[in-house]
Amino acid sequence: MANFRDGTMFTSLPRIWLDRLVAPLALLALLCLEPAGAAEQPPISVDDQAVIDIVPHLMYWRTNRGALGIEQVERAYQRGLFNENNGSPFSLPRTRDGIWLRFILTPREGASLDRILEFRRTLYDRMQLYVPTDSGYQRYSRGYDYLSNDPAPALNHNEVPVRLRHNDLRPYYLYLEDSLTIRVPVKLWQADALARQDSNMTVFLTAIFTTMLAFALYNLLLFSFLHDSNYLRYSLYMLAQCLFLMTRDATIYQLSWISWPQWGVQQLVFCACLAAATAARFNQGFVNLAHYAPGLNRAISFTLGFLLCIAALCLFNIRELDSITASIHNWANFILAPLMVLASFIALRKGNRQARWFLAGWLLLISATFIASLSALGLIGQNLFTLYGIHVAAAMEAIILSIGLADRINIIRRERDQAEQISREVDHRVTSERKRRHKSDAITRYLASIHSRSSEAELYRELVSTLSQVMEIRHCALLHSNTGSIRVYSLGPAMEEMFSQEISGRLKLLEGVSCQGEAMILQHRSHSPGDTAYNDSALVVIPLYSWRREWSVILIQPEPSQEFSQTELRQASHFCEIIKEQILNYRRYRVTVDGTETEESGVLTRTALLKHAQRVLRQWNKHEEPLCIAQWTLGDSLLNRHPLNDEGQTALLKTLVECCHARLQRSCIVGRYGQNEIMMLLPGHDPVSAEALLQQLYDDLLLQLQQQHGAHFDLSLEVSVAHQRQPTDTLERLTRHLQPLTLEGDRHMASA
Repeated sequence: MANFRDGTMFTSLPRIWLDRLVAPLALLALLCLEPAGAAEQPPISVDDQAVIDIVPHLMYWRTNRGALGIEQVERAYQRGLFNENNGSPFSLPRTRDGIWLRFILTPREGASLDRILEFRRTLYDRMQLYVPTDSGYQRYSRGYDYLSNDPAPALNHNEVPVRLRHNDLRPYYLYLEDSLTIRVPVKLWQADALARQDSNMTVFLTAIFTTMLAFALYNLLLFSFLHDSNYLRYSLYMLAQCLFLMTRDATIYQLSWISWPQWGVQQLVFCACLAAATAARFNQGFVNLAHYAPGLNRAISFTLGFLLCIAALCLFNIRELDSITASIHNWANFILAPLMVLASFIALRKGNRQARWFLAGWLLLISATFIASLSALGLIGQNLFTLYGIHVAAAMEAIILSIGLADRINIIRRERDQAEQISREVDHRVTSERKRRHKSDAITRYLASIHSRSSEAELYRELVSTLSQVMEIRHCALLHSNTGSIRVYSLGPAMEEMFSQEISGRLKLLEGVSCQGEAMILQHRSHSPGDTAYNDSALVVIPLYSWRREWSVILIQPEPSQEFSQTELRQASHFCEIIKEQILNYRRYRVTVDGTETEESGVLTRTALLKHAQRVLRQWNKHEEPLCIAQWTLGDSLLNRHPLNDEGQTALLKTLVECCHARLQRSCIVGRYGQNEIMMLLPGHDPVSAEALLQQLYDDLLLQLQQQHGAHFDLSLEVSVAHQRQPTDTLERLTRHLQPLTLEGDRHMASA
């Protein structure tokens, strides 16, 4: 029942018998009733063929319960199935109070107006009204006299009010357009139009909605803990979906779920727009369409905003726009659903695992909706799936999407673990690179400082310290043997004593290791009964060099909990290969200068120069390495604006020797060759590197003289360079090939 004046609408819907014979006959019997004693007057005729022709049209809009629903009637009205242009005596004009069935009485010739009014009186007497109450539907029979007793509304005198009770404030109205036209509300004109509630269907749908709301509440609880907006969007989507299905059931199936009488069809459009909008918003966040399909994401956002505008328009309850809003909503959903499926499929192809859950749930719901539409159009038969398919699909979608959200937790945890693993790997690579650079810098610094060491002990202890830093091993030492003299160098006396005990009785074995050039791992032995720290560890022996009667090996004692792998063994061997040549060069060409071999200025005497030069040339020629000599000739140099005397020359030579000690390696030799000539032997330098080195020495000498004497000096130097061409070249032979070298720099710059 419905109240068509104050807008109150209950959940009952019309129901017309689907049988093609029963419906027309019942309608004709109702329309063709005549008052008693008027048989001799001309009867009122109704176009029977037109009435029968309308039944096939109605069959296409049957509900799945076999009755004509208000939603289908309105669709039929919008499609033009009920109008006078089709030749039908029925028309369903759309008013604010719903759908009305319009009877057009066509009297034969000679029928008077009184005859028509008498027929109308008979129709009123036979009409029964079914009104829903708390205890069910109640039937009321009121005659024409009762209907006509109440005054008609002042605004429309053709409205006949029907009051079922004296204190009923919700009257029903029959519209009398003219003497030949009666409009009866569809919800009242036939008893079978009032559908009875199916208790089994109510219980089943209650279970469906309870499941959906339970999942919505569960994910809302997860949102309060995880603060992930996708769980909130899921809860809103499930709530909107429940509202839409409840409103649809209340409108179509006469189930007392939710009904807003003031809205009419607008309530269904509003809830449908709300459900579609929340589904689209959930799809955008859950599948992350902004990242995987940005173009389709913008299109979905535009359609979503359009649906929200339609929903907002429904709030104004403009019944004249019902058909417009319904049509626009249908087209928007027709565009939105494929967009969401396509965007989710693209995201799935790009590796988004969560898209498969949304595709599974959404395609299931779309398939059920499509099958229900085919059943409503009469293209397929009715069965349990067509009756409850949408509800089952909605519940299955709720379960699938909830599983997808649960899988999202695992995915987020896995992605977080992967990110942490990548971060740890990056930190490890950065740390390893820093360590590698630090170790490389330590080796480079050690190699650069080899020839500046004043003694072998300092050289070897620095080597052990560098090895400990590079290998990150605390227990390591160097064993050096020179003509039977054994010496162990380590980081401290205690450690040297420990390694001395380890090598006792193994010297021949260690010498063999150094000569063969292959590393060996020996079993550690403990000399004290209480020393059990290293009983299970090994002693690693790595050869350093073997030259003449000298040989050296590296000894490494790993920690008990540390396994010395092959990688670390190769790393230690590589370290020894890098420093081997420099250690040998230090041993070969290091000049041990006696105090009687130098002058007051610090340069070697001519005799000492020739002696050491002969040894250096012999050793250098043996290994066929490059060698250059440089001769510095002191010209008319002035210090303090006076000619360079013996004291001034000594001061100048001291400054030159200081610069040489700062720049040159220990293997380089600086001595007096003539009265005003200083000779330098530069092992390991070719002409290019020798020229660069001499330029640096010249610049350092100018800077030192400027700091010592200010502007009161004038330096005149001639530098010549020669390089060894043949291994048999001697110093005298090299001096014949000296070539003058032009050093860049203004010698008057300091005096200026």
